[in-house]
Amino acid sequence: MLVSQLSKMYQITFKNSVCLLDNGNLGSLTGGIYRFVPTRSKPVVVNSIVPSAQAKSAIMPSIDLWHQRLGHLSYQTLSTLLPPAAYSRSPVTGSLSCNMCIKAKRQRRVERKPAQRTTHPFELLHSDLCGPISPESASGLRYFILYIDDFSRFIRVYFLRTKSAVEVVSVFQELKARVEKRFPDYPMIRFRCDNGKGEYDNSLFRGILRVSCISFEPSPPYTQHKNGVSERMICTIVTKARALILDSGLSDEFWAEAVNTAVYLHARSPSRAVDSLTPYEKLFGVKPELGHLRRFRCTAYNLIPKAQREGKFGERAKKCVFLGYVHETVKIWRLWDPQSNRVIQASDVRFVEAEIMGERRVGNEEELEILKSCISDLYMY
Repeated sequence: MLVSQLSKMYQITFKNSVCLLDNGNLGSLTGGIYRFVPTRSKPVVVNSIVPSAQAKSAIMPSIDLWHQRLGHLSYQTLSTLLPPAAYSRSPVTGSLSCNMCIKAKRQRRVERKPAQRTTHPFELLHSDLCGPISPESASGLRYFILYIDDFSRFIRVYFLRTKSAVEVVSVFQELKARVEKRFPDYPMIRFRCDNGKGEYDNSLFRGILRVSCISFEPSPPYTQHKNGVSERMICTIVTKARALILDSGLSDEFWAEAVNTAVYLHARSPSRAVDSLTPYEKLFGVKPELGHLRRFRCTAYNLIPKAQREGKFGERAKKCVFLGYVHETVKIWRLWDPQSNRVIQASDVRFVEAEIMGERRVGNEEELEILKSCISDLYMY
């Protein structure tokens, strides 16, 4: 008898492979048919076409099997793709976890939490090294290293030929002496960097930090984002330097001059990291002067001292090329003198910003060698 016919006469309950009628008769599942032991009143044999939940689970593929069939498709996507009747969910998949998915799909977890900012200058110093840069600069430099004050975001830059521990320690000691002399009330307390073995994580540099009572905070290996302030600052400086080089029209060998100028200009540019103040103002407490800024690589006419003039009717100014600025001054500029093939510092200068040397690419070997001479006198500030 079919279940539909039987249900007209009795109330039927299916549970754990057992069929129970309201008259007290029990039927057990055998070969897909519920067989009842006949009673004196009404012998019944029922042909069931509705399998139990346990029978369905044995017949239907599990959601884990579908997960494997579809190349470890996520369970959320599986539930969208397949109707509920197409699979059974086993107790094992209650957490919907798959060891193979963890091994194959694991990605870096970046926790973006607001960092607690420092309350005074040089409490925390960030640092990172960029390079090797190809091509090397005109004077053979291949790296530059940044030191960033967390409080003001003020930057110091140094250029290196190698990233050896000796060379990095040398420039760090120079920086440390400058800070201690200029800001005696604000000692360095913490130093944060990446895990570079050559420049930072070595016995020589650690020894310098240890005797200076500076905490060393390197990021774990292959986690550059943990040194995010320095990483982003290098990107900012390189972008600004690239713009200067492209605007000047000079070749990439002059990247060191452009980086040096980019750092100087960054200190005088507003930053959201310091509430839209400039790093210079945040550190020194006064607004920086901007009237002395000139276009990178523009023509500059330097006044010739009276003792060096050629007679009463000789030239009174010499045509030079503007290269950058001198430390924190606003009345002295760095110029390249093409006649003497050297870098000079001058204050009596007339600039012609509409005339820039980069209107053409330097192609002549003699001119290139002359220009290279201006890089050998880089000032680290």
